[in-house]
Amino acid sequence: MRIGGVELRVPTARVREVAVVGALTPVPSAPARVVGLMQLRGQMLPLVHLGAGQAPPRPGDALLVLEEGGMRAGLCVDEVLGVAEDVTGEFDVTAFFDGLSDEVQQVALGVM
Repeated sequence: MRIGGVELRVPTARVREVAVVGALTPVPSAPARVVGLMQLRGQMLPLVHLGAGQAPPRPGDALLVLEEGGMRAGLCVDEVLGVAEDVTGEFDVTAFFDGLSDEVQQVALGVM
């Protein structure tokens, strides 16, 4: 994948699907990188945008739906480059989910 001109790799076991950004619902008091929630296949999905200083995502932009420990989130990307089995310099999916606030995770899981 590419975000802000930087090429990153994500373990395929953590990628649930490639999708597109839909209608976003803002999440008050969420970290700045959480641009909102969108509905995908009947579930609320927090969308994260790591492109600091770049325009926010728009409907139709690409995103990767990542999954870790039962939690899903959409990562807004500029481009999906392909699939490779053996990769180095992987994107740390666990750290990505650890960085999402508990509040956003609860909203996404329908607890709040």
